[in-house]
Amino acid sequence: MLAPALIPALSVIGQCRVVDRVFGSCYTTRTLKEHVMQQHWTRIARLEREGFDIRVEKTWEDTPVEDLFDGSEYDLHEINRKIDRGTYEWFLLRVRACVGGHTLAEEYLGGLLYEDASEVLKDGVAEDLIAECLPRAREECINLREKLNALIPQ
Repeated sequence: MLAPALIPALSVIGQCRVVDRVFGSCYTTRTLKEHVMQQHWTRIARLEREGFDIRVEKTWEDTPVEDLFDGSEYDLHEINRKIDRGTYEWFLLRVRACVGGHTLAEEYLGGLLYEDASEVLKDGVAEDLIAECLPRAREECINLREKLNALIPQ
């Protein structure tokens, strides 16, 4: 794992606007989620917590390293070279809380730089996202129960 100072935390969904420099597109928070959903996700782990199926997944990070690291403190050329060679992984992390294959809540964290993406399971990053995701999943269960009860005749 890289030194903690090399791991910036960027809450992607919390941003008002993100620019995709490769395609020149701008995303609002609403359309960013749609953009992220179209990416290919690779599973890092599948866990069980409080009855929920927790899926920890990663995809490539679109944001350039230069936008998240200070070039005066880090050798950005070397970081990019190591990403290109596969020495470092530059990714966006997603945690989903599911029941019966249905996603009830999800959390995202971008701008992650690790030698091995599975380190997020050991250093608390994934656990933090799981802790944020579970209350929202429980709330969604209550909302769905109310809606389903209204649909089912008594």
